[in-house]
Amino acid sequence: MPLPGPSLNSLISGSIFVGEMNFSGKNITLRNIGVDHGETEFPSTVGNAIKISYSAGDPSDGENDGGNCFLENVIGLCKVAASPAEASHAILVEGYAYCDLKGLYGIRGNFNVALKVQRANIDGVICVAGGTDCFILKADDQFGDADYVNVNGLNIAGALGDTQNLIRIEAFSNQMERMNFSNLVGIGCTTAFGNPGRFSQ
Repeated sequence: MPLPGPSLNSLISGSIFVGEMNFSGKNITLRNIGVDHGETEFPSTVGNAIKISYSAGDPSDGENDGGNCFLENVIGLCKVAASPAEASHAILVEGYAYCDLKGLYGIRGNFNVALKVQRANIDGVICVAGGTDCFILKADDQFGDADYVNVNGLNIAGALGDTQNLIRIEAFSNQMERMNFSNLVGIGCTTAFGNPGRFSQ
């Protein structure tokens, strides 16, 4: 698996795709890859590193009506956008009804790792230097509810002075329920679960 360079502006070693990767298939499997959309390769442009998106059925009933996403040892790196309208994601996964996500590593971007999913096991996530929020779990009217989610092993290092939230859990217009978080460690942000600076629980 690739690793971030010392400046967090590029990836080094391993299998690296340079640019932006977008997937929209119903069944997605990615293992042992990195996507570099960082400052070194793209000094004048901004965008997501990895976007995996699937939409089926009517999300107004709260259901993501299908799709399976399996990720293992996947790293994404991108720049932070100055404009909220251009907000970037190191790793974005949305619209899947069944997910098994292991070893995710999101670096920079406005959001390190953002998930809008159901029935998900999420194990071993590292978030570094998110420009706005590091880890997001969200339900909205485009991709339905976010429920039956288990998160284990979340390690976050925000960018003090830039990162607003280490973790953001938001039911924007749909509901969230049946969630479990364990083994969380974080430092370097404006707030962490409403408290300044850091958390460990």
